[in-house]
Amino acid sequence: MIKTGQKLLEIRCEKTYPSVSPGGNTFKLSADFTVQRGEFFSLVGPSGCGKTTLLRLIAGLEKPERGQLVLAGREITGLPPAKRRIGMVFQDYALFPHLNVGQNIAYGLKLQKLPRKEINSRVEELLELFALNGLEKRDVHRLSGGERQRVALARALAPRPLVLLMDEPFSALDYELRRRLRGELKELQSRLGFTALFVTHHQEEALCLSHRLAVMEAGEIMQIGTAQQVYDHPQNSFVAEFLGEANLIPCILRSFHPEDLCRMEIQGGDVLEIRLSGETGPTNWNEGESFYLLIRPEDLLININSSSDKILEFEGEIKKVEYHVYNRRLEVESKGHRLSVLVDKEIAGIDEGKKISLGLDLTRLQLIPRS
Repeated sequence: MIKTGQKLLEIRCEKTYPSVSPGGNTFKLSADFTVQRGEFFSLVGPSGCGKTTLLRLIAGLEKPERGQLVLAGREITGLPPAKRRIGMVFQDYALFPHLNVGQNIAYGLKLQKLPRKEINSRVEELLELFALNGLEKRDVHRLSGGERQRVALARALAPRPLVLLMDEPFSALDYELRRRLRGELKELQSRLGFTALFVTHHQEEALCLSHRLAVMEAGEIMQIGTAQQVYDHPQNSFVAEFLGEANLIPCILRSFHPEDLCRMEIQGGDVLEIRLSGETGPTNWNEGESFYLLIRPEDLLININSSSDKILEFEGEIKKVEYHVYNRRLEVESKGHRLSVLVDKEIAGIDEGKKISLGLDLTRLQLIPRS
């Protein structure tokens, strides 16, 4: 359970890298956020956006050029990694091949020079906690992928770090094992209450595991919030498209009255009247500004035939049908726009070339400024 308001980790730092290509731009990483005690916080974004670099700065494996890092009220910016009270699980787990399971788990405890009895007790506790009983003498190269992942977590948590850093720990696993271990990790974090900073480019993992998440792009944090906040109310088109799938339809604000309706001209000539709410968008926009209408594929309903002013209707033709495990994804051509739609796989008559009527509840519509 998060102890609301108790800051544990404060990150305010910058790091600049030269371009790897001649004449290219330098890469600048800039971060300013806090992580609460007991929180599972995820950094999510595409490859190369700076997630792992930020984790390495926090761990002390790299140094920032400007700013500071504060952990439990103590500045750690200049401290070596071993003195930061931070645990880390690497992408490849980085288990010591010359040590068995028990020795790997005990490694950090021996560095702390704890009594042997206390080390043995802690190792036994973690073997039980991570369902590794009977494997303490096994060589790590004889472990399955899931067992290696659990040993890496146990080793990182053994010295009772203040923060556990995880850099894509599921990336080498197949889908089913990844899904199962993700559930185990979420249950363990909830039960033990440790603070975690988790790096992934996998949006499903971030949405499933996180109390809060930060979406990164090109070294910058685009948005921070709960999974629901960031998914339902993205602040820009990058966040909207990276977390889930998004239909983004260009439009222009033609008239606006904060307490009444606004008129949006959709690309193609149609004019839409909608009533803004606090969640639809800010009320300080100006006439003539360009926006995107954001429509999530799961919010579009098929076979809608309504004259209600609360329903936005689209008529179109199904151009593509993809069969997924739990649903079907359609691509529908409507007035020059290609719309993605998710429908129940049991619905009949959904075939390529068919005409279709789509409807959207206007309370689900959002406007995002176009940069």
